[in-house]
Amino acid sequence: MTSEDASENPGYMSQFEVLFNGNNTDEGIPPWTMQSFQGMTQRKKNYEIYKFLKTQMNRNLPLEITKLREHEARLIKQASQMNINIIRDKDEEKPDIPDNISNIEDSISLQSSDYSEAEVIKTEEDSARSQDSCEDVPPDAETISKHRSDNPKAFINVGGVVHEVMWKIFEPKSRTRLGRLSHARSHEDIMNLVDSYSLEENEYYFDRDPGTFNCVLNYYRVGKLHIIDEICPLDFAEDLKFWMIDDSFLEFCCQGKFHDRKDFIHAEIAKQRNALEEKEEEVEDFGTGFFAPYQRALWDLFEKPQSSPTAKVMSLIS
Repeated sequence: MTSEDASENPGYMSQFEVLFNGNNTDEGIPPWTMQSFQGMTQRKKNYEIYKFLKTQMNRNLPLEITKLREHEARLIKQASQMNINIIRDKDEEKPDIPDNISNIEDSISLQSSDYSEAEVIKTEEDSARSQDSCEDVPPDAETISKHRSDNPKAFINVGGVVHEVMWKIFEPKSRTRLGRLSHARSHEDIMNLVDSYSLEENEYYFDRDPGTFNCVLNYYRVGKLHIIDEICPLDFAEDLKFWMIDDSFLEFCCQGKFHDRKDFIHAEIAKQRNALEEKEEEVEDFGTGFFAPYQRALWDLFEKPQSSPTAKVMSLIS
């Protein structure tokens, strides 16, 4: 300890020499006087920590616990006394009730419960009836016109595939089905063009194959009608007829392909139909001899593969 430290806190070291062993051995030297603690500030902090620890060690914990428990018992007793006083005050303020008042209350509660249940049932029935009537009543022309003006877009549902489109792309082609739908302003006109619709969901449903509708929709969007190779020309022709679009609107690059394929398919169908008719007309006559049934069975086995599973196997082998 330097002379400077001693002048700042006189008697500082004497207190610690009393607390610790007063000898000059290493065991009796306080830790805050060692070389690792530099300066009086750090020594003061360590001394404060030591005083706090010493105070905690000198506390009589059993005595403090006993005092806390006694204080807790007094608080519980006061709280119970307060509850008893409150209950007594309420009993004193309670008015005199006649003996038959309980029967009157029971009858009133029963009547009110019966009345409330009947009212609830009647209200539910009226709401269900009004809801059904609202669903049965179609929207009027004014409602449809207002909805159309408020919603420039619509959802066209074709076979479960939904397309979001603008009404204005259908309006120029007013002779087609979707063009007529864009101008329809009554429930009857709309139902003549669609299978179902909902103004709340702004959706119009067509129960058609969605595979060819992309070609139809592109006709409204870009003004050009094309057909892709994956589509059967006969199915596409039927869809064009449904959407009220003439196949003459097909682009030049698709007209030849469409008509050639359609004519070829019609020719093949006619050939197959004629072949089947000829086969039905040809009746083999094997006579009425003893071996006639065996001859017919052999003929069917080799010439008619569709007559039996064995005939199919023979046709595959041969």
